[in-house]
Formats: sequence, structure tokens, C-alpha cells
Amino acid sequence: MPPNYFLGIDVGTTNIKAVLYDERLNVVRPTAVRTAGEAGPAEGLLDAAELRRGVFAAVRECTASQERRMVAGIGICGMAEAGCLIDDRDHPLTPIYLWYEDRSRLFAQKIRQEVGHLVSSQSGLEVTHVRSLSKYAWLVAETGYSSARWIGVPELVGLWLSGVYATDATLAARTGIYDIRSGAYSGEILDYLKADRSQFPPVLGAPARLGSIRPGLGSELGLQDGIPVFIAGHDDIVAAYGVNAKPGDLVDSTGTAEGLICIVDHTPDPAELAGQGVAAAPYFSEWLYALITGVGTTGALIETVAGQLASDFDALDRNIAPALHYPEGSFQVSFTETHLPVILRNDLHGRPDQLWSAVYDTIAARFGEAADRFLRFYEAPGRLWIIGGGANSHQLCQRKSACLQLPYLRATGIDSATRGAAALAGFPLGGHPELSGPWH
Repeated sequence: MPPNYFLGIDVGTTNIKAVLYDERLNVVRPTAVRTAGEAGPAEGLLDAAELRRGVFAAVRECTASQERRMVAGIGICGMAEAGCLIDDRDHPLTPIYLWYEDRSRLFAQKIRQEVGHLVSSQSGLEVTHVRSLSKYAWLVAETGYSSARWIGVPELVGLWLSGVYATDATLAARTGIYDIRSGAYSGEILDYLKADRSQFPPVLGAPARLGSIRPGLGSELGLQDGIPVFIAGHDDIVAAYGVNAKPGDLVDSTGTAEGLICIVDHTPDPAELAGQGVAAAPYFSEWLYALITGVGTTGALIETVAGQLASDFDALDRNIAPALHYPEGSFQVSFTETHLPVILRNDLHGRPDQLWSAVYDTIAARFGEAADRFLRFYEAPGRLWIIGGGANSHQLCQRKSACLQLPYLRATGIDSATRGAAALAGFPLGGHPELSGPWH
């Protein structure tokens, strides 16, 4: 009997990745293309048609082999809190507003003043311009499309592939409208927005089975018709699943922005979590949750300083000075939730070994502060997973591990998000891909 293959898709801010996996989650064929270009001169916008072309190009490239006829399921994950308005024929009415785009900031302030406590007590999120409810409210006011529907980026890809308008619980939990205790959109928050449930994707669980690939679309994408399509979920949470994170694990998801995920078996009051900058979402089980908090745009800091030093990461790591072996206060950085870091002070010009050490110490300290937010509610984690680009640096991993005095595992050479998406597409089908892996 021929083996089954599972296709994992991750739509990120910078890249769209499509990776074909076998039943043991070995990579069969990986592809990556740049996420669609910005719509015009306005920063933070994507053109939906360009995004569709990019996703379909990545899938076609990934399936350009005989294995395509054995694909048993498709799992989609991606960035949360980015989306657009669509009409009743599923056509986009606006560009896609990325998660960090801040045109809705004044609306977010107004919502926070009027119903901020309601939102945090039910969704577990503080109201900011990042939240989907802020973008939705601002877009409706700007465009007058009061009957339009909101859709996020992974859900839009799912709609294109399956024709079904729906989402999963991990993405719904990032909107600011979803009540994580009741597992449904909040009627009170919808009333405030003068919206109803039909204007937001129905929540089908975690993961969410949308249906099958649209008739005729399979041949266009190098796939057979009838393949089940799943929304796997929020990329950070799906990436944690991709390394088989369990209760008691702390997962450090590194990229341009860095986030921490803690897997737990219960969640405290959502408002208490929100007050500490921690959010919660279901973790692919009736009794597990993923807690999430941000560290900052630490990957962008690494890229910026490496560019200034005109050197590659490996060379800088080989010549790095020991931790804290530089004058105190000689390197200072300001981080924000959504924007690139700002270097406020750098007295280490001409001393690249010390500067690189200061960058890593700064990131490790930010990491430790973020992890401490979890400790207000839960016992210390038992082990640390480091995934993403930051997993490739022994030096950085060791400094983070030392902050918490935890053993760590690095998932190197693995795209955890597409791996998790493929696994989540397989489990509901009885495919049960093997989640063990080459950890270091």
C-alpha cells in the first residue's frame, strides 16, 4: 500500500512555506516563497490576489513530483491578527492588514477605554491595534461595509482551498472577541461592535476540518481532488505542537519576533493573564492550553547588528566574548510590541566580540523577563524547547538556558510550524504522523 503524505502550509509575515511530509514526518519536499508584496506604498498591507498567487505557487512547487497523488491531508497555519473584510461572495473588499499595522490605534484606544475590561475578562487579551477587533471596527468605520465579514490570513487560504469560511480555536482566541472559557464568540463584545456571529468565521475546533479541496482546484495545484483541508491554527502554537511540546514545557519560538509558549493543563482568570501580558488558547485538547507572551523583535535586533558588523552569525558566535564581559550600560536597546528595536546606546564600536555578547545578553534578559510572567501562575517549567532561527546558535541557547537554569532542546533543521500543521492534518484522519524527531 502506498504511503500517505501530508502537506503543511505556514503563511508568515515574510515567507510562505509549503512542506510535504511522509507518515513519519520526514521532509519529502520543502518550498518557500516570499509573502506577497505590499499593496502600493502603504506599509503593513498585502494584496489578497498577490497572496493567493504566492500560496498557490508554493503549493505547486512543493507538489511537482509523483508524491502529489498520495497526499492525504493539508494543514494550514500562519500569522494571527492579520486579515481583511470580505463580501458575501467571498471576495476581499480591502487589502490585508498585517498584525503590526497600526492605522486602527485610535479605535483601539477608544475600545480599551469603553470595554477594555470586558474584552480582557473574556478573551484574555488587552485591547491594542494588533487585535482583530480593533482592525475590524476601524475598517467598517472607514469603508462603511457594515455587513462585511472579517477573515484572517490562514482562514483566507483555507477558504481559497476548500470554499469553507471557518477558523480554529487558536486563531479565534487572538481576535479579542472569542471567550476562551465558553469556547464561543462573546455576544457582549459583538453587541458593542454592532456585529453578529455570521461576520466572523465559525469556530470548528482545534484543528478545524474545513472540508475537501475545491473540485477542479486539485489539478491546478498538482493535487488530487477530495483531499481534506484543515486550519491547523496560530503558527506559534502549531510550531510548539510540531516538536511535541507537553504540559510543563516552555517553548521559545524565535524569528523576527520572539514568543514564548507554555503548555498547561488549566488556565487562570483571563483578566489576570491579560494584566501580565499573557494570552491563552486551547492546545489541541479538551483539557490543555497554550499560554503565550511576547519577548520582542529580538530576531530583528540580531539581523540589524550582524548587518552593521558585516559578518555572518557563525563567525560572530565563534569569536563572541563571555557573558557580561563588557562595560555595564554600554549597550542599550528599546523594544516595542510590533516595531523594530531601537538601539539607544552602543559604546562597543570596534569591539565586535563584546557587542555580539551584549546583544545575546540583552535578548537572554528579555527572554527571562518574559518567562517570569508565566511563573506568576504556574510552577517552573521542566524543560525548554528552542525552535526557529535562534535554535541554531549554541551561544544564545546556553544563555537563555542559564537564565532559567533549565535543560534545553534545540529543533534545528526543522520547520516546526509546517511540521505541526502536517501532523494536525494527519491525526484527525487516523494517519498519526510520528512526532518524534532529531532533537539536540
